[in-house]
Amino acid sequence: MGFLSAMDTLYFVCAAVGGSVLVVQTLLLMLGMGHDVDVDGGVHVHDVHDAGDGFFKFLSLKTLVAFLTFFGLAGLAAQRAGWGSLPTLATALGAGAVSVLVVGWLMSGFAKLQSRGNVDLTNAVGAEARVYLRIPAESRGVGKVHVEVQGRRVECKARTRGAEIPTGATVTVVAASSQDTVEVMLG
Repeated sequence: MGFLSAMDTLYFVCAAVGGSVLVVQTLLLMLGMGHDVDVDGGVHVHDVHDAGDGFFKFLSLKTLVAFLTFFGLAGLAAQRAGWGSLPTLATALGAGAVSVLVVGWLMSGFAKLQSRGNVDLTNAVGAEARVYLRIPAESRGVGKVHVEVQGRRVECKARTRGAEIPTGATVTVVAASSQDTVEVMLG
């Protein structure tokens, strides 16, 4: 009985914490702040989807919150239905995993819907930008920056020819190397 009550508590805590964060995320999104409040340090859903293939492209704060919420809710429901501890745990893990895949797929679809409009990144040359996904050294990869262009805050890929630039650094745009990538340098 002690194991069941401990698991009951685990499911309840997961559902409560995940559900609370989900409500806060939804409210922030409705207030127009949802695109900037994923994970402090700069990992946003669209960053993760650009990171590669496989399961890791689905990891984000939104998918982790979905896992917690549905893991907890499914576990509580199965416990209340009188299922055994193993079927309950399997159901909770399955519900959590499915929610990660569904939310990840939805976020991937939303990221593809974003439009850049008529922003010309050559207009960003000379502007200051803020790094939110580190930029690898010597153009060995891309990071991400936010920069004001044509009166809008734009997210774009960024490269540097110099040393690695950490998240949070302020950089200067020195060139637009493609329609979605800029070259930056510290300072």
